[in-house]
Amino acid sequence: MVGAVAGRVAEPVDPGWRALLGERRLLGLLAAQAALGFGWLVPTVVLPVYLVKVAGLPAWVPSTALTLNAAVIVLAQSATTARMVGYSRARVAGWAAALMFGAIAALALGGGRPWSVLGAVLLFTAGQLLAGPACTAIAATAAPPAARGRFLALVNLAWSVSAVAGPLLVGALIERHAPLFWSLLAALVAAGGLGFRLAGKRQVD
Repeated sequence: MVGAVAGRVAEPVDPGWRALLGERRLLGLLAAQAALGFGWLVPTVVLPVYLVKVAGLPAWVPSTALTLNAAVIVLAQSATTARMVGYSRARVAGWAAALMFGAIAALALGGGRPWSVLGAVLLFTAGQLLAGPACTAIAATAAPPAARGRFLALVNLAWSVSAVAGPLLVGALIERHAPLFWSLLAALVAAGGLGFRLAGKRQVD
């Protein structure tokens, strides 16, 4: 009995909400999650408004783009995740943000042509395929073991920031100030990708 007690591994101490929210490293990761989340609005919220209201394209273009985005993710996510196993999570997060950034630039500069839109959506979807598993793994590894549930709950809450603020941003800027909107969206995606890349590199170091 004594041996069993002596060999017992001590349970990690839960740092509590105050200590968790006081860690700058974790707060930076939450900010990165909130920023990168704005990119996920492109197929569902941004393109239907921009392509029809601003670029004057027919309604089939955004609907086809959304269908293409969803189909590629369903068909390719598992295989893409498996192929990324041997790569650094930080590096994959950087690649993902670069692809999404490039797609946003392509949409901003060539959004008046249907085929350029679909090409940009495929580029953006490739970024999503890489970002999902890499960023989730970085967030899960960064969490303190005793407070992993709380931290991942905060990560999901940070993700919802874009769902609330994104439509307001689209409504306020995309018709009258489209260049400013695309620049802001690209900056958010770049900042989010950089935040995840730095967090992933710290885990390796």
